[in-house]
Amino acid sequence: MSARRFTSEAKLQDRPVFADGVLVAEKDLSYESGARAYHTLRRHLDSTTPGVVSGFAVTLNAADANKIDVAIGTGYAPNGAYINLELAQTALTMASPSPTKNYVYAVHTETQDEPRAHESDGVSPNTRAVAGVRLRIYTKAQFAALPASSDDLSVGARDRMLLLAE
Repeated sequence: MSARRFTSEAKLQDRPVFADGVLVAEKDLSYESGARAYHTLRRHLDSTTPGVVSGFAVTLNAADANKIDVAIGTGYAPNGAYINLELAQTALTMASPSPTKNYVYAVHTETQDEPRAHESDGVSPNTRAVAGVRLRIYTKAQFAALPASSDDLSVGARDRMLLLAE
């Protein structure tokens, strides 16, 4: 089980997952209302179009010219997903060495968390989806081979990817 609990550690952009047969608790409703308020406010405060809102500076790594560094940043993927990189990432390996053009993307992800017992069938489905981000570097051909969209958030899909640099 994850160490994250219903405390100040839970982020407002995390949302509950209402599994059939699992009792809805007060914290689930708190996640739901907090997530809705958070996303409504973010969309009004930030640009309504996909793209980088702030940060995400991409630079060559000082120690290795075949690696890059990405600064913290926020933005929106084409599908409207909010992407927030809270820690700078360093020494990311390029998809292909120069002179091939590399494309740096921030990808919206969600992980399932907080399993809770079902009231009658003995399983413990997850009851919260935790928003996250991962950085990926692709060549043009690799990016073109990705699906345009997917309901499976473990699969990289172009509609959840925010272009940071090329």
